[in-house]
Amino acid sequence: MGFHLDRDTLTASLATMDDRVQRAVNLVFDYMETAAESKMRAEAPWTDRTGNARAGLRARHVESGGDHTLVLFHTMDYGVYLEVSHDGQYAIIGPTQIWAGVQLQRLLEAAVGRAMRGAA
Repeated sequence: MGFHLDRDTLTASLATMDDRVQRAVNLVFDYMETAAESKMRAEAPWTDRTGNARAGLRARHVESGGDHTLVLFHTMDYGVYLEVSHDGQYAIIGPTQIWAGVQLQRLLEAAVGRAMRGAA
């Protein structure tokens, strides 16, 4: 009685795992890009005059060398004023960063777990 392995399935599985994990991470960050942008626009605490500041809220998934970043920003030059004036009363970037961090952790744990099990 002994152990007999007809073919090496481990090497092939390991070779595809990195691709599956990277696809899963990209999907999560791309989803969060849309979700964060929508959340900022819906929950920005200021009263619109022109709608430009609200429409100019953006989120971008940036990937470089395997590192992933979710960047939240204003496209209007007075966006920084909304974030820091009046003791942050009109801030939306900071609160959204906190929310996005929690969501990213939860979603990445699930997606990477599925990818590593081969279900992605």
